[in-house]
Amino acid sequence: LSASSGFTDISGATERFYTTNSLTQTTYFRRIATLTVSGTLVYTPTTAIKVEINTLDPGSISYNGGALCYGEDPAQIFGGGSPTGGYSSLQWFSSTDGSNWNPIGGANGLNYDPPELTQTTYYKRTLYKTVSTASCAADTASVTIAIGGELAGGSLADQTINLSATPATLTVTGGSLLSGLSYQWYYSTDGGKTPVLIATATNTTYSPGVITAATSYRRITYRTENGKQCEAASNWATVSVNTVLSGSISGDTTICAGDGTTIA
Repeated sequence: LSASSGFTDISGATERFYTTNSLTQTTYFRRIATLTVSGTLVYTPTTAIKVEINTLDPGSISYNGGALCYGEDPAQIFGGGSPTGGYSSLQWFSSTDGSNWNPIGGANGLNYDPPELTQTTYYKRTLYKTVSTASCAADTASVTIAIGGELAGGSLADQTINLSATPATLTVTGGSLLSGLSYQWYYSTDGGKTPVLIATATNTTYSPGVITAATSYRRITYRTENGKQCEAASNWATVSVNTVLSGSISGDTTICAGDGTTIA
């Protein structure tokens, strides 16, 4: 198709004005006026006009950091492909539902480094270019950074017991109640500096046996989401042992009524 040949009649387009459908390629238009003169139909075409399509390639973006845990910092999103040269500007957008997009202030480069995230977030980049009077935009495909739900490790209370006594069952309060949770308990005899796995302690609570010295305990909560295992720890709770000894006394003796004696 050129400005002088290859034209096709547009069905129903018989008015002075014409509104085009959506166009995807440069297209020429002309209007023909017809008049019957002395029984002869005369065709008079206008000069053709060109509607040029500002075709844009937004390039591409890629994210290779995988799924993350709540509050983690994602890897950078890299731009690739072959964006249309001479573009006016770039703008990054984010969305938490993949439908409603918000521009990210100051994010106008080829690449973007997202902040720490607390929910699954989608990103895309838009390329803008103005040709003549037409300002056009093209979006890349979006990338998704999947974020796991928030985990709370909860808290444990300290205890004090007498020597050779059994501690009360250790129960975490304020921990997560999400589905798919698993647990692992640890102990330490140096206040948590050197954690030791208690291999069989995988329940929500833990009942230590008799201890003879101060021992600290904590519980780790695990959850796998989007193929990523995340964890949250309780505090270290210390079971202190009261090691005050009763000692002994001796010195059986016999005294008269009304007298006193020293027992040691």
